[in-house]
Amino acid sequence: MNLDDMWMLFLTHFNEHRAIEQVIFKKITNIPFLYINTSIERRKIDELLEASSIFATSNTNATWRSTFIRSQQLTYVYQHRFYVPQRKMACCGNSCADCIRFIQ
Repeated sequence: MNLDDMWMLFLTHFNEHRAIEQVIFKKITNIPFLYINTSIERRKIDELLEASSIFATSNTNATWRSTFIRSQQLTYVYQHRFYVPQRKMACCGNSCADCIRFIQ
């Protein structure tokens, strides 16, 4: 699964909640931001972001981080990122399961 598919899963799952009126995804200097229009409280938004992120990253090695930036009236701004682990480039000598020596 590539990162675009992960974002689509996340945004689809997040938008399914009836209290979310609108979500705008913007990349500013290649950093993804979510502009969320809703009448629910911030704690509930955090829970929805977590649930949708877990849904989108299940069965992958990807992780995620969501940071609250600001709010203005009914719009909340979050920086939300998915992180995909990088492939190893050299052997560290610790006999790791994903060691570069074992990849053909």
